[in-house]
Amino acid sequence: MTRLQYENGEIFSKDTVQELLFKHEITDINPEDISIYNSNSKDFFGEQGSPSGFDGAAIHVYNKEDKINEIYYIARGTELSQTEDIIYNAIGVTAGASNDQILDATRFYEHVEKKISEKLPNEERSTLERFGDGHSLGGHIIVSLALINKEFSNVRGLNDAPVNLKQMANIDADFNRFLISQAETSNIEKLPDDQLELHAREFYADEAQNITHVRVKGEPLYPQLIPNTFYAGNKIQYVGDMNTPEFPNLFEADSGNRGIFHNLFMPGKPIFDKFVYNQSLNAAMNFLGYVGKNNSVGDVHNKLVESKSQAVGIYNGLPPNQRIQLGIGTGAAMVVGGFGVLSNSAFVNKAWDIYSAREQFDLHSISTLIEQYKTGEITTYHLEPGTSTHILVNQDILYSALLSLETALEEKREAVQELLSYREWEVPELAFEYREKLNGFMSNKEANWAAFLSEAGHSYSKNALYKPTGVTFRREFDPLSHQVNENLDHMIELYQQDSRELESIIESYKATIDVLFDTDVALAARIR
Repeated sequence: MTRLQYENGEIFSKDTVQELLFKHEITDINPEDISIYNSNSKDFFGEQGSPSGFDGAAIHVYNKEDKINEIYYIARGTELSQTEDIIYNAIGVTAGASNDQILDATRFYEHVEKKISEKLPNEERSTLERFGDGHSLGGHIIVSLALINKEFSNVRGLNDAPVNLKQMANIDADFNRFLISQAETSNIEKLPDDQLELHAREFYADEAQNITHVRVKGEPLYPQLIPNTFYAGNKIQYVGDMNTPEFPNLFEADSGNRGIFHNLFMPGKPIFDKFVYNQSLNAAMNFLGYVGKNNSVGDVHNKLVESKSQAVGIYNGLPPNQRIQLGIGTGAAMVVGGFGVLSNSAFVNKAWDIYSAREQFDLHSISTLIEQYKTGEITTYHLEPGTSTHILVNQDILYSALLSLETALEEKREAVQELLSYREWEVPELAFEYREKLNGFMSNKEANWAAFLSEAGHSYSKNALYKPTGVTFRREFDPLSHQVNENLDHMIELYQQDSRELESIIESYKATIDVLFDTDVALAARIR
């Protein structure tokens, strides 16, 4: 549905949703159970859509008899034909200076929730489950929304852009107060990125349990270490070839030590080139930050349209002091290096790295992600509590362990059946065989009783007053003494007890196998 929303150029309707459900063999949802909410509808932003470029939809599925009450929120990713999306990516996601699309997403969410609340019976309102999906920019929107309102049961970011913590501190008052209490300053820009991220992971620990990131290995967005951003959530699922290298990070300058010329004749230049590269990024970020703080996405879009000269129009709209500052920073980055960008090894190396990885751009598309998700292997990583380090969780090992437990249980059950069979059939047969042998032995002795007594050392004289006339054995074999089966019964009881305990373990394991590490992470986070 996320792909349907914008990649195919279609608008959600009951017919398109129903067709997609049938395609995936979901036949228990009827058209009358479905309600569609579009942000571009006439009763919300209007047919022209949100001035910030936000485009979202919500699909509510409700059937009281079948106890279905679920709503799926979907945020559209970047449309290259939508200038507003490109602007928001720059001044919102990257610079954290604009909150326009998140605020519009929040308004849409509240509008839909109100409509559904009016529609549902009072007793059904608390049973509503919320799910969210978003690709690229849409992932940034839906994850940010989930962190703010804290009501989603499950959220997936698909090759999603990160959450910007400057935005969150501006929108989420509780998070802002938490940062102030932890950092003892109201200016979060003074916090180092790693501390800011750790504070965010601690504050949003509960919400993170419900957030999963699904991404194609090697796609270009995830490796970009944008300042003040992070990926909320404790689980990342990679699809595709895990040997695909990570895409180059534009926000980190190359060391520049690739050219022999630089190393031998200008040994200090690579370091200087790296400095110039970083200064250029800082200048660009300052420019985007200023633009975002002083203009809405719609304002920037209108200025670009009016100027018809792209960013030059925004540049000319800056106050003189800002234009001078930006000009000096950019000019220093381009000129001080000697011959401009082309002579700067950091720029050249980065450009070459991106060119070399150009085929990986297609890995970002939602079509590629869905195809890899359906046909490829999924490798899951979980976040180590309190850090941004991801721990590989091999799902095959988890299911292999489950298979081992089930095999052990089957062996226990087979052993119990063999012991019961032995007790029921083989023990009586063995007793019968021994009984027959003893009967034969005793009959022989009875028939030759004089020889038997003689062998046993009993003698008597012919004139003895009392002398034997024969030998008779007692043949009372049944019932068998309980001691015969006592140890066997004890073994059966132990095996049955082991089987019951193993059944309980397997039942619990099956119930928690998909959240096994999530539970450990949540517990560890609270301990920390």
